[in-house]
Amino acid sequence: MFARAHVLAVILAAFLLLGAPSAVRAHPHIWIDTYVEFLFEDDRVQGLRVHWSFDPFFSSMALTDFDSDGDGVLDEGEAAKLAATSAETLKDSNYFSHVWLDGEPLEIAAVEDFDARLVDGTLHYAFTITMPHPVEPGATTIELSIYDPTYYIEITPDRFDPLRFVGAQPGCITNVMPDPQRTIYFGLVRPTLMQLLCATS
Repeated sequence: MFARAHVLAVILAAFLLLGAPSAVRAHPHIWIDTYVEFLFEDDRVQGLRVHWSFDPFFSSMALTDFDSDGDGVLDEGEAAKLAATSAETLKDSNYFSHVWLDGEPLEIAAVEDFDARLVDGTLHYAFTITMPHPVEPGATTIELSIYDPTYYIEITPDRFDPLRFVGAQPGCITNVMPDPQRTIYFGLVRPTLMQLLCATS
């Protein structure tokens, strides 16, 4: 029997264990709202800061499984344990983050500054994807999409402000649309494609 401290990690990894017959019947069991910050420095993109907010049921489960002293809150140590467990579990799924530079996929071997916290009953994650080198956005097309390809987890970009800027940026705008090329869940779901469009410097 798994220890309760491992239950959350098992659920996050469950999509990896779904065989084809069960996958056909699958539907979202976890819901996440997300937004992404482009981290600019010297007019170049240094990285992406990804933010997730979980649904109430999963947030409650996280509290139950990681609140070791039973005081109803996640203290610093408990939150750090949750962050470490989740960061390791999500590594195999590429953190559900798909990034393309000029159409070429970016391999995300690890993320930095993985943070987990519970605020007003909602579980929040944040982590940073560092670019392999500073990217000049006017010369390089940056696209990203955050989704679970099995659709066990539904990840929805913030409806009002899914892409944000941190640091000075050279006249950039964003474009958010259903992905015109990719589908998931047997072709039934089209993930959201987010693009950074900047003037050539």
